[in-house]
Amino acid sequence: MLKKVSPYLLILLFLLAVLPQFSNPINGLDAAWNFSNAVNLSGDFFNHYTNNIVSNLYCYTQSFIAFGISNQYGSVVFHSLILLGFLLLIYGELGFSNKAFFLGLIIISSYYFKLHRSEHVTLLLGIILYQSGFKSYDTFTRISITSVLVFILHPVHGLFTFVGLLAYEQSIWKYKFKIAAITLIAFICIVAIHILIPENTYSNSLLTRIENIGFAPITTFIKHGTITLLALVLLTYKNWNLKFGLHLLTLLVLITIFGTANYFVYLYLPLILVTINEKNTVLFQPILIGLIALSSIINIIHPVFVQFENPSYAQTGKAILLENNKRAANHNSKSKVFSENYYAAPLFKNSQSRMILVDKQQVLLVDSVSSGDVILSYFKSKPQKIISHLEQNYPTLNFHIKEVVAENQGYLTLSSLYKKRTEPIGLWLIDVK
Repeated sequence: MLKKVSPYLLILLFLLAVLPQFSNPINGLDAAWNFSNAVNLSGDFFNHYTNNIVSNLYCYTQSFIAFGISNQYGSVVFHSLILLGFLLLIYGELGFSNKAFFLGLIIISSYYFKLHRSEHVTLLLGIILYQSGFKSYDTFTRISITSVLVFILHPVHGLFTFVGLLAYEQSIWKYKFKIAAITLIAFICIVAIHILIPENTYSNSLLTRIENIGFAPITTFIKHGTITLLALVLLTYKNWNLKFGLHLLTLLVLITIFGTANYFVYLYLPLILVTINEKNTVLFQPILIGLIALSSIINIIHPVFVQFENPSYAQTGKAILLENNKRAANHNSKSKVFSENYYAAPLFKNSQSRMILVDKQQVLLVDSVSSGDVILSYFKSKPQKIISHLEQNYPTLNFHIKEVVAENQGYLTLSSLYKKRTEPIGLWLIDVK
């Protein structure tokens, strides 16, 4: 039985998280990647797509190992490698025990792991780094080093890792002055960025979320993440006290401010660490084991099931990428191309590519629109919303919508498992005249 995880494993896991971007410049992990840097690694530090000066390191965790149809399933392998590292950690710390088995099953059964999003990568990587490394340092230094390494991969995830680790150590008030200083510096940086680069997506998105704080993100998380959260609570509740509860509440409030359902997975972080390190845990809740087992089975068969059940969805994704490949090869360098998500990957190295953000609250373009520009959308409901925004801001221009790739609903026939794989996709082109 392993007593600790080799430092070489930690190095390997970190390289796995960082290096894929060098071999595969196409970023396609999930639609949220367009807040990443998506930069041309052979160019300078200015990202034309997001119209920002940014670090090349930021996008690494949202890259994936490319294989399969349109490279859309590479994230399955990438996430699986990080998950394997986490399983090695818990079995190294706990041996082949009931607790290790149950904790591994809980993580594998998570709805958010099924989505193969970057939150789970950074969550598990942060736990691995903190649990196995930097033990010669004091607690605050260990937390800081771990959080900085995660911050390099994703700044917001680094922030949640920082607060999540403080919650686990129940040390937020102990280090309140250091935390206040860090918070002040971060606030000044955000305000400075917003003043110097007012069209940047980071501060605009954050301000929009703060202005529209609501219950939808947390209720979405409750709907999809209840099994995992309940399992971890049942495992750890005998170790809870008022102080730990207040720390979890602080983490919950911070995540709520950012208004994204997927970020609530960082509530798992202190609970997982308590499960690993505390002896007073409760195992084998019969009903819960049945639910987790069912969820695990669904997750395990998901990648294979999708290939057989709905191949047309992947074919639609491939058709969109092929169209954008052609557009990248033949694009007029004097006009701009605006696009909203990873299907525009072939266009990123074009210095005229720009990002457009469309959500329920806003339409945000990182640059001005002029005659000859092209706007790409992949969801049927959005082109008209984009045009309404443009007509208000550019009354002298004309806009024409053209369907390039027909919409695919993405429904799966085995509705008892999945009613809908994901959002319907297609390709709509808006010509600006």
